[in-house]
Amino acid sequence: MGVWFPPSCGAGELLPPPPPNDPRWHQRDRFGLPVRPPTLLKSDEEIALATDMFNVAVTWLGEPKAQRSLAERAKSPRRKGKQPDRDWNHQLLEMYDKAVREETDLIKSVPRRLARQLHPENPGSVPATEKRIRRLVKERSRRQRAMEAAYRRFPRSLLDEASSSDRDI
Repeated sequence: MGVWFPPSCGAGELLPPPPPNDPRWHQRDRFGLPVRPPTLLKSDEEIALATDMFNVAVTWLGEPKAQRSLAERAKSPRRKGKQPDRDWNHQLLEMYDKAVREETDLIKSVPRRLARQLHPENPGSVPATEKRIRRLVKERSRRQRAMEAAYRRFPRSLLDEASSSDRDI
């Protein structure tokens, strides 16, 4: 987990933990704030290269935008929480679609019936599975509406040209 440095220290955001042998990590001022945020760069060449890269970014983008840009790149990709089980979600949606095709008049009760079929020995899991199926269906319909809205923005002639078979190669 990262440590937060206030903007006055130059970092102003979460940083990854430092190498364990960095003595500057534990230096604090009288308010308990780090005296100088430790760097994750190891050699003087790396520090010089990073400084030059930042100066070029400041020249082209301006200092605030350069700081934001480089801070975003320095962060490691973080995935909070448990990641979805895509295969199981796909199976749930397929089962839902099949049940809807078979019984078109009772669509609202399909997620609960599917959840009961999946967990006959554990009725405590039924509400969670039902909610999961409903959320998956809702997310899928939201994505479909977004795609339809994106296609509506383009004139029909552009779409016809893009799908024509006689393209220049």
